[in-house]
This record gives sequence, structure tokens and C-alpha cells, in this order.
Amino acid sequence: MHSASDEWWSQARQRTDILDLRDWSTWPVDITRELVALERAGLPATIETHDTIRLADGRRARVAPAASPRRQPGLSLDDEPELLLVPTPAYVNRRTFVEVARSAPNVLLVDGSQVWEDGRQIAGEPAFQELRSDRYAVFAVARTLPVASGRIDQIAAHTGMSVGRVGDALSVLGDTVRHVDIGWEAVDMFALADWAMTYNGPGGTATSWHHPGTVKEQARLLIDAGALVSGAWAAMTPFPGLSYLGRKDDVGTGRTRVAFTRNMPDMAALGFTPAVPPRDGRARPKFTVAVPEDETIFATSNFSAGGITDDTITVATLMRGYHETDLANQLRSRIHFRTDVHYDLIHHLPS
Repeated sequence: MHSASDEWWSQARQRTDILDLRDWSTWPVDITRELVALERAGLPATIETHDTIRLADGRRARVAPAASPRRQPGLSLDDEPELLLVPTPAYVNRRTFVEVARSAPNVLLVDGSQVWEDGRQIAGEPAFQELRSDRYAVFAVARTLPVASGRIDQIAAHTGMSVGRVGDALSVLGDTVRHVDIGWEAVDMFALADWAMTYNGPGGTATSWHHPGTVKEQARLLIDAGALVSGAWAAMTPFPGLSYLGRKDDVGTGRTRVAFTRNMPDMAALGFTPAVPPRDGRARPKFTVAVPEDETIFATSNFSAGGITDDTITVATLMRGYHETDLANQLRSRIHFRTDVHYDLIHHLPS
């Protein structure tokens, strides 16, 4: 919502009959932080031209965001800098940053105090701490125990993992689990269930798609193609034994629409088209389809519902997507209800 004082600016910028400026910004790029980081890494440099820097050893680097889309007069191909300096913006995923740094020897990557050259980090703290434990296995066991305690082989069957992976995950969970006469259970089932909902994603790759059909029609197409649907549609889909979280006719209104599949289906054959940002008008609803690294989400899915992720994964998806807190809280209550019933079945009923 623009104030009256700047409405003229917004309207003038929307003109495309002269130049389309909406996707361009040519304000100077401030690389002070990057030059300081380079100097601390033993690579002092100074600005040479509008889009290049020169290192003390004589090498030159082009500054990626400052590079002009048109070549400067008199600049020959032989004069191209040896390196490309990439100041990493805050919105770039850290893992993406590291993968690019490792595979691009002619790129100087600078992220805060971290500097990468020739595919290796030469300055700054480690880009991220590698998780030494199998986090997918740990989360799979954590979301299983509050609703399905049992022997290691039973947990393995429920999560689709080997007995060894389950055993390692139980070791990582440590004092939050304990061994009882029926096998393994959570010490505090509700606390472990809540922790499992902090699941930070299954990895893998994803693409987004448009379809002219309703959300229900799109979900059914994907489920029939072998995918698991998650997000708002999964949360509001009723299935035997559990309450319906939606209201009449609102099953198609949820914004977080995600599906997970082992193998990417032929989306064009299903009537989907790639979702691209609109040039004009409002954005259309989209379905994001992912091929995840974590395959335990298929084993722990809600089989009774037919083609939707388990409630814990659905909560995590809701909070990751459009942060649909109200719906996530309702689903959390449903998980706690199932946890409570499970606790009574194993502790308060006669054997």
C-alpha cells in the first residue's frame, strides 16, 4: 500500500513503453564487506573499474552483480578478468553456497567472513556444521514413537528403515527415549511429538506447477500418479477415525500445496504447466512437487487416508510454506490426541 506522496513514483516505474524496469536495479553494489573479508584472507584487493577489482597478486575479478549486460567500448575478450567475485546475498541457501564454492574454481565466493577460492574455503568459520548423525532417521523415529512404541524391528518396519538405522537413531535420541517391556517408547511422548514437528525438510529438488482444475482435482491426479500430498489439503482431508479440520467447501482454500514423489511424473501429461511469476496480474495458485532425499516420509505416510503425508510431516510443511499456524495448531492437537490414546493403550489398559 503506497502513500499518496510516492504514488507518482510507483506509477511511473510501471511504464513499460520506454523500458521495462521492474526486473532491473543498477544502483552501485557496496562491496566493502567483501573487500575486508578478502584482506583478512590474505587477498587484499582494490576497486579497478565499475565492475572489476584487482588483487594484490595481479589477478582481476569481475564483481558479479555489478557486471553490465552490455560490453564496454574497447574491452577485448583477452582483457576478461580471471576470476568472478560473488558477494553472496542473505537469501541464498547456505548449502547451495557451499556446493557452488566447491565446484567453481574460478569463482571467489564471499559470505560474511567466509572466503572460498579454487573450490576450497580459505578464511572464516566453517560454512555449516555437517550433521554427523542421520537426521532423517532420527526424525522418523521421533515422530513414530509417540504414536507407535515397539521393538526395534517394529519401528524399522513402520519407518521403512533398517534395524541398524533405527538403533543409531535411538542412540542419538538418548535420554528422550527408554526401553520398556514392549520395546522402545518416548519418555515424554508429547514433548518428543512436538520436537518431531520441527522437522526441517526432506531435502531433494522441487518444481512448481499450475493446473486449471480445483485443488482437490490436482491432488487426486498427483496421488493417482504415486505422489504423497502434504500441506493444507492433507491437513483438511478427512479420513476414518479422525476429525475433519476444515469447514464446508474450504478444502481447496489452503495455500500450502506440496506433493512428494519418488519419481517425477509426466506433469504435462497430467495437465500441469510450469509455474512462472506472472508479468501482470495476481499470482495463480500453484502446486509444488518434490522428489525428496528423505524416503522415510513415504513409509510413515497416512495409509488410511490414501496418499497424504503423516500429520507430523504435514505440520512441518504448513509451517515451512505459508506459515499456516492456525491449521498447524489444529493438527498438533490431533497428534496429541493420538499420542494420548496410544499412552493409555500401553499403560492404563489391562494386558
